[in-house]
Amino acid sequence: SPDEKLHVSEETANTPANITVEALSWNAGLKLKNGNGTWEIFNDYSGLGTTDALAFYNGGYRMVIDNTGNVGIGTDSPVTKLEISSEVANGGSQLSIVNTSQDATAAPTKRAEIIYRTADTVGTIKDSAYVRVTPHNNNNTSGS
Repeated sequence: SPDEKLHVSEETANTPANITVEALSWNAGLKLKNGNGTWEIFNDYSGLGTTDALAFYNGGYRMVIDNTGNVGIGTDSPVTKLEISSEVANGGSQLSIVNTSQDATAAPTKRAEIIYRTADTVGTIKDSAYVRVTPHNNNNTSGS
């Protein structure tokens, strides 16, 4: 018996159970809606720079996986494997890396290496830096 309003079941081993949503010349996707808002997940055919991308949309493009595998968060046209873009101008956080697997009382041994760059409003790279972040016991970080 069905567990949900729509329940697709395939009981033959090694056989997929697929649902196909097909649109000849526009977006094909799913709309997830409740009293708090609407999210759309779709294969973008809009021609807005994201053609043939998997897009997560909520009043704007929130995340895009393009047809080359680049992932964009806050941008609909990522140019690297992971691009995070934000309009936060007053020091707000764009990326947070948290290591929850380490004993909080032990000396930290993990570190991350990050390439940071800033761009103007049309996307021209203004400056970039290579940063190595090494955590300290007091939860501060140092960069070089």
